Amino acid sequence: MAPLAFSPVAFAAELTPVDPRPAPGLPAQVNAQIRGLSAAPGPTRPKTSMTMTQYRAQKVRWSAKNCTKATLAAKVAVKEITPKVVVECATVKTPLSWSDLSKGSMDLHFSRVRSTTPTKKAKARVLFVNPGGPGGAAGPMAVSVAATATALRKTHDIVGVDPRGTGGSTALNCPPKALGVSDSRVLTSKVRNEARTNLKNFVAGCVKKYDAYLPHITTLNTVSDHDLVRQLLAGRTVKADWYGVSGGSWMGAWYAQRYPNSLERVVLDANTEFTADWRTSFAAFPMGFQRRFEGQFLPWMARQNKEFKAGSTTKQTKAAYERVRAAAGKGKVTGMRADDVDAIVMMLMYNDESFPLAAQFIAGTDAALRKNGKTDPAIPKEFLEAMGDDADASALTVRTAILCNDTPYTRTPASYEREFRGNIARYPLVAGMHDMVMAGCAYWPYKPAAAPKIDGTRGPVKLMVQTEFDPATPIEGARKAHAANASTRMITVAGAGGHGGYLAMNPCVDKAVNAYLTKGTMLTRDLTCAGTPLPNEKKVFPVTWKP
Repeated sequence: MAPLAFSPVAFAAELTPVDPRPAPGLPAQVNAQIRGLSAAPGPTRPKTSMTMTQYRAQKVRWSAKNCTKATLAAKVAVKEITPKVVVECATVKTPLSWSDLSKGSMDLHFSRVRSTTPTKKAKARVLFVNPGGPGGAAGPMAVSVAATATALRKTHDIVGVDPRGTGGSTALNCPPKALGVSDSRVLTSKVRNEARTNLKNFVAGCVKKYDAYLPHITTLNTVSDHDLVRQLLAGRTVKADWYGVSGGSWMGAWYAQRYPNSLERVVLDANTEFTADWRTSFAAFPMGFQRRFEGQFLPWMARQNKEFKAGSTTKQTKAAYERVRAAAGKGKVTGMRADDVDAIVMMLMYNDESFPLAAQFIAGTDAALRKNGKTDPAIPKEFLEAMGDDADASALTVRTAILCNDTPYTRTPASYEREFRGNIARYPLVAGMHDMVMAGCAYWPYKPAAAPKIDGTRGPVKLMVQTEFDPATPIEGARKAHAANASTRMITVAGAGGHGGYLAMNPCVDKAVNAYLTKGTMLTRDLTCAGTPLPNEKKVFPVTWKP
């Protein structure tokens, strides 16, 4: 087995968390089945420009045959849950630059799951869904949400727009480059220089290939694309609704601010600090994962010692993890390096149902090492394949462009290395991977677009949903965004740590969100819902770990 590839795609799990659950719930749950389904080859130059009248006059031609492989795979994944999901897709043209139509156009692809009960008198509402990343294709999420949220299918056409540059839209594919790092805790000058060089070469190669496109991959252009789709599907005066997760909370907040009369019911789940900038929001990423790992997972694993036999205290379960990591660093775990162990554990922190798989990986590998001195990792081969380096490169390309184009960034590698040194000692699980992924902006050649002030003075009241111990988008950032945006209500899921609170089998959350999306009933004040117990437990245990 070849080592897992250390690349921005493989280790920026906020974009494509793998969820081993067999049934769909949160949109991320189909990712294990759609990873590796690459988008079409990238374009060489923009298509012919059109006038705004021409863009708005386009006919939407729906067909299941137009859907991407990833969307069709998502449909296959949910067919046993909701066999009658009708999925159809279409492609239109959108301006490359919404501020300069002479730049040409791009393809914009979107998917729809039709409402089950539309009538001429009660036309289905349009619900946009977005999985975040930023840069994740939305077609698979539309299918997953439709299969899980049956209440929404009665009132809404659920629509996923593949953001410009990804999925079935004009795809920009810059292949990731391995950074040359095997253990983020032990970085020599040689390794740091190699990582910087590889990041610089990745950006330079991408710019050489897509210079005409990359400056226009921004959140503001992407929300304008969504608004074009809204007009084509519902009409220029009809408002749409929004459900965005993670980076999709950022996009939804920007959309509501940029087009205040276009959205009516907005749900933002697993919130970024969308009132700040990307670097501020991502800065909490290492702490969030460390808290989830040490504050929830390791104590849970200790309480499950009867099954996993890796120790009955948090200190003992952490020691087992450290032994596996150290052994991988010495080449004793087949196909793995130290950072690969971190990456697998990180991916499995996204939802509670993954905890048994993470515990089996650590405990099983540790036991085999103590018995044999060398071993294969105790985790399904299918999971490792999904963690490999064949994920869609367009998602990486668009994420990099969005992060670097949206807001001002320090363009010096030294600033990212200082951030790395500060994080790696305190939050070693993901600090190294996180900081090196973000550092590509040090080499980005384009001037960032002016960011809007997301203060809630324009647009509808937005319903935020936030678990208390979300690893990828920690609650601290959500609370700051909530405080800085007067037009928000917030549901806090106390004691929960999954990445996303809606459609996560929490009746309290689902009832409030469904009432808002289907009937327009907004909370009059913030709400706290009790979290549900972790696997094999009957109560929610407190988290005592502090950053």
